[in-house]
Amino acid sequence: MFASTEIFPAHAFGFCLFFLFSMLNITIISRLMGSGVTGSGKLNTKLAWYPAIYLLTFVGCFISYIVHGKYCLSGVYTVFGALELIMISSNIMFWHYSDGMEWSSYTISIE
Repeated sequence: MFASTEIFPAHAFGFCLFFLFSMLNITIISRLMGSGVTGSGKLNTKLAWYPAIYLLTFVGCFISYIVHGKYCLSGVYTVFGALELIMISSNIMFWHYSDGMEWSSYTISIE
């Protein structure tokens, strides 16, 4: 493993790609599940909040990263790291929750 400071452009590019495609995935799945194209057509209120939570954590990450780079305040990079973990966790929770909603009406039987 290597630290993010060793190959910073690769780390920054990877983080931006992760955010972009995750946000795209969350938005598309939320719209599809809300429109009834997939699943039961019921968009749960929990599922509807995921894009907003994800976007807010990204904005928080961006602001804390800029503040840390400009003023080097103590604890700001810790906030950045915590928000980054919240973003990743919300992505994982969204994925599993939407899959659960999609497959909850099916019964699996082994004969």
